[in-house]
Amino acid sequence: LPPMAEKTLPNGLKIIVAENHEQPVVSMRLLIKAGSCLDPTDRAGLANLTAGLLRKGTATRDANKVSQEIDFIGGSLGAGSDLDASYATSEVLTKHFDKGLELLSDIVLNPAFAPAEVERLRKQTIGALMQANDDPNSIVDEQYKKYLFGDHTYGKPESGTIESIGSLTRDDIVGFWQKNYIPNNSVLFVVGDVKPEDVFPKVEASLGAW
Repeated sequence: LPPMAEKTLPNGLKIIVAENHEQPVVSMRLLIKAGSCLDPTDRAGLANLTAGLLRKGTATRDANKVSQEIDFIGGSLGAGSDLDASYATSEVLTKHFDKGLELLSDIVLNPAFAPAEVERLRKQTIGALMQANDDPNSIVDEQYKKYLFGDHTYGKPESGTIESIGSLTRDDIVGFWQKNYIPNNSVLFVVGDVKPEDVFPKVEASLGAW
């Protein structure tokens, strides 16, 4: 691995920068140490649903505007979760680093969790779960986790169940985000055609007030 430079902002956010100048591209991953293992027993799928809504609009941009702005600069912007963490990612040309960081910061700090988007993603998730219930491989995976981990949170389905997703409310989602999406529970990785001395002040300007 290339040498890495680290810095921790006053708010507790840790930044790790690795230089790679082979291509004029920079990748960012903001990792939040809160995944499905923190889902309440009767709220399986909460972390996954919360992360899935990050790209669905912010306080100043609806979902279409978010997509238009990242597409306009030829970049990518995403979010998701797994057992132990949630994350938001952005990959852009180095010349668009400022815009990529701006959009990444916006979806994490200012998600709107619009009721219409919550319901849309809820229906999509339930539809996917219904399909998974007819897929032998999906059934085997879930049963294996239950066998391996028993009552431990690792044994719960990351995407939730039809019942748990159907019972989740917008307040549940906002509560999970408020409790876990905090700077001293997060790490920002920046890798690519950048220098740490340029990255650190820009990240502090975007995320220092978090």
